[in-house]
Amino acid sequence: MSNFKKNHFTPEGLLQWAYLFETDSGGRYSDDKYKVTFRLYGDDAQSLIKTIESFKPEASELENGNEITNVPDKQATDKDKNKIDGAYDFVMKTKNKPQIVDGKKKRVTQDNIPGYKNGMSIGKGVVAFKPHAYTVRGDSGISLYLQAVQITELNEGSVDLNMFEDRDDGFVAQ
Repeated sequence: MSNFKKNHFTPEGLLQWAYLFETDSGGRYSDDKYKVTFRLYGDDAQSLIKTIESFKPEASELENGNEITNVPDKQATDKDKNKIDGAYDFVMKTKNKPQIVDGKKKRVTQDNIPGYKNGMSIGKGVVAFKPHAYTVRGDSGISLYLQAVQITELNEGSVDLNMFEDRDDGFVAQ
């Protein structure tokens, strides 16, 4: 079966800049799509990059033999635009409302997520996506169509706590 006709699933990662219940619209860079920026670290990031790279031959064939130069991954950066070692962001979008479920596969609504706002970081999760080949202005690439999101852990705030290191000699709450 074609890789472009089946759903693929990510490892567990961070769900950031999420527009899962309403499209991103009305802003300067809005595109009227449901979307999420999905962050992975280390081996998990490399595994997804390898999966995306494996789509290139079929994508090239679908785009009349064009070389695939645009892929949906980029090195993650912090708020000061400094690269975060080993971290990669993957943007997944769709015009169709994605399915959102919790850790037990029960449907989630916006009201189930305390303080939810469009564009916020939600927490950890797994994303189902389908690859899509495209050519725009002569550049060919692969995009990832967002299909569904399983939220496995909610954030307590909007800060990526994975950037902190565990400290054996640090304060420990009793």
